[in-house]
Amino acid sequence: MVRGRKKRLFIAPVLSALICLMGVCALLASCGSGKDEAITDIRQLDEQGLTMLVVTHEMKFARDVSTRVFYMDEGIIYEEGTPKEVFDSPKTERCRAFVHRLKTLHIGIASKKFDFIEAVEDIDRFAHKQLLGARQLYKYQQIFEELCVTNILPTLPDDGCDLSFDALCSEDGSECEAVIRWSGEEFDPLTQGDVLSASLATNRTKSSAHAYADGVNTVTIVF
Repeated sequence: MVRGRKKRLFIAPVLSALICLMGVCALLASCGSGKDEAITDIRQLDEQGLTMLVVTHEMKFARDVSTRVFYMDEGIIYEEGTPKEVFDSPKTERCRAFVHRLKTLHIGIASKKFDFIEAVEDIDRFAHKQLLGARQLYKYQQIFEELCVTNILPTLPDDGCDLSFDALCSEDGSECEAVIRWSGEEFDPLTQGDVLSASLATNRTKSSAHAYADGVNTVTIVF
């Protein structure tokens, strides 16, 4: 057999798989509300022994049809695992925010001379954009000011801080969360810092916890 024909025979199965993949993607793009039909078709192809890669933003659909899930953002794979692992116990905040449809705000602080007013205004804009109530806005601001600024920032170097504040809330605003992270020695601002500040930050919240791993402190407050 000539060399060119051998190459074509080798490539043919690959092209066949690609055509199948393109057909599945086109089906998902055009089926609208007919997701049940799409799931049926995909499962029939699976029974034929075909491996399929499906790209979708619909979490329930992805969970129903997949055996392996990859969470990708801006060309980077942040997480992979079984549907149960990725959807029930995501390891990264970015993946958790996406699969649970959380709205997020990120504030990074690299110096003690950061723009405090701008950071507070960012929190205010985030709360208004998500239609959160005055109590929820005030609690985000309180956690930021009392923990980030009063308790944590003074323990960090003047420049080169690695401190971040993330605000997360559900689509309907029924549950809010604040996550603070910083690198350095272990320090629990909930118990070791200014008692009054910690009390104000955690007052009327559902839960608050500190964790330390790989040189990074994490405080999570849910309200």
